[in-house]
Amino acid sequence: MINLDISKTPTITPILRQRRADQTAYTADVSITRNGAVFDLTGFAISFEGITNKGAKIIDDSGIVVNDAVNGRFTYSMPAEALNDVGDFKSAYFSLTKGSERETTNNFGVFVLASADLTEDESKNYLSEYEKMLEKLRELYESMNIDEIKKDIDELKGEMNETKEDINKQLEDTKTEIQAMIDEVTKTIANKDIAVRGEDNHFTANMIVDKPIDGSLKTRVTTVTDFADIAKAITTYPGQWANNGKNIANAPFASGNYT
Repeated sequence: MINLDISKTPTITPILRQRRADQTAYTADVSITRNGAVFDLTGFAISFEGITNKGAKIIDDSGIVVNDAVNGRFTYSMPAEALNDVGDFKSAYFSLTKGSERETTNNFGVFVLASADLTEDESKNYLSEYEKMLEKLRELYESMNIDEIKKDIDELKGEMNETKEDINKQLEDTKTEIQAMIDEVTKTIANKDIAVRGEDNHFTANMIVDKPIDGSLKTRVTTVTDFADIAKAITTYPGQWANNGKNIANAPFASGNYT
């Protein structure tokens, strides 16, 4: 059991010994504490981070198996790729990450034993699949030209503002045209309403009437033979009266039309 404390309390440094390029590495039981008390690993992502004897960087989470998070316990098996360099690791520890929170344990020793039947390979960095994805994201971010992107965004904002101004102008012009149409229709309706309400109309040209006039100017045809009857009716129905040329008794004049 490897006991590690995230408060970095000085203790006897445990040492993990591995054979170079072993395909089946030794699985170590690990216990994490804080100031000697059990540290709950629930929700934490755990990675091994180390630097080999020749300076290769090792970051690995593929060999981590959490078997008792509440009591801070898990097992770890180092990948064969991390065991190429014979000798002591320059540093070795576990990192614990949850959201923006990051903790690391104190260092422990890793010693890689030589293998007599294998030629020594060149040391190289080893990253787990998770770390490889993070590394690609970092490289992508670093390769981006932030100033150029900001310039493109500013240009796009400018074009959007110009388009907005054009649309507002078009809307204002349309609003003016519609208001002019409304004013014209309102004026026309008002003129027609004057006639309907019987208000005086002022004509500046000849008035042409296509339909018979029905009202005080209407001509009424009568069959009465005495003017007294017409005179009596005129008080009720003013206008022009006609008897179709018949003689009317007591008429003041010979014409057949009376008003």
